[in-house]
Amino acid sequence: GVVYGYLVSSKNEPVSETIYLAQDIAHDQPDLPITVSFSLQSDPRGKVNTETGFFYFDEVEPRENYVIAILAGAAEPVFILEEGTEVPLVIEVEAGQAVDLGTLIVDLY
Repeated sequence: GVVYGYLVSSKNEPVSETIYLAQDIAHDQPDLPITVSFSLQSDPRGKVNTETGFFYFDEVEPRENYVIAILAGAAEPVFILEEGTEVPLVIEVEAGQAVDLGTLIVDLY
């Protein structure tokens, strides 16, 4: 599958940081706290246009629990959240399908 969209800051500027598709391993267990598994070595890395903020992940394995992790410097990863919440946005990818996430606003700094 393919996942794509735009990443912009709260100041409406393109985000040009490195992004990955991590996994919320407790997504189907609401009684457990959010548990994100993230690996620089094995998680899919996205491609980002630094001038526009357009991003995409291609050849993504089907799964129903992806979350976008952003690496900004040496800090801990920042996860894209559902609008107005502190809960990571969970993305489902089906084989052969494209997922348009639209414009995602993230505040990194």
